[in-house]
Amino acid sequence: MLAQNECARIEHKIASKRPSVETTLKAAYLLLFDSWLYVMDSHNSFDESPVSHLAQLTRKSDIAELRIANTIRDMFYGRTSSMADLKEMLESRDPAYRDIFEAANWNATRTTNRRHAKSTRPLSRKK
Repeated sequence: MLAQNECARIEHKIASKRPSVETTLKAAYLLLFDSWLYVMDSHNSFDESPVSHLAQLTRKSDIAELRIANTIRDMFYGRTSSMADLKEMLESRDPAYRDIFEAANWNATRTTNRRHAKSTRPLSRKK
């Protein structure tokens, strides 16, 4: 279903450590699309995923789009700890996250951030 050569090109560009915005967005799209494939029973585990290598390459990325996509993908695969990670991103005052969620009409970020306006806690990255 996914063109393997396209996945390989994106993986190569991501591995270069300086991916373009276009490459980053394509990688995030593939990770989210993989979530849908999993729900539709296209495969049964992380290991069977056509983008498992891409997920490994992007797992520790600090790029907001990739963190959000990996977290949502993890939730679909049953990693319940990802729910706390997504909540943290939703509550973040970091414009990289807030802009994404607000562009998707996720208004909870505005409400949540007003309630926690004094919070300057940086967004942590679980290792």
